[in-house]
Amino acid sequence: MTLSRTVVALAVGVVLTLVGTANASTVRVAHFKTPSGNIICSAEVNTSPTLLSCTVFRTEQGRAIGLNLVPGNVAEDTDYRTDAWFFRTKPHRVLQYGTVTRFGPFVLRSEKKGLTVRSGKHGFFASREYQFLW
Repeated sequence: MTLSRTVVALAVGVVLTLVGTANASTVRVAHFKTPSGNIICSAEVNTSPTLLSCTVFRTEQGRAIGLNLVPGNVAEDTDYRTDAWFFRTKPHRVLQYGTVTRFGPFVLRSEKKGLTVRSGKHGFFASREYQFLW
């Protein structure tokens, strides 16, 4: 192969790589909190897996509780110990009471009584008083 054919082949390879990269989905991350600041969530879309995690810091149970939702799966709860990275991550978008927000496959509804998060037929409700998963 001559030098000019090698340069053309490399140029074509670079262009195809750039086109493939331009079409690839970009990872998106968002951070939300309720107006009280008691519930903080972090969502990542276009990742494997796409995930939304929330922490309820003050609960009737007297401990922080983590809630996770992956599209297509039933939500799960965890015994969560407060992780400082929630506080270091800035900024958190405040989900005002009475609003509905969509981020990727997730729908978040903020109300004074608590936060409802859905993805398809699965989701959870979280408040200081109780947490309900489906």
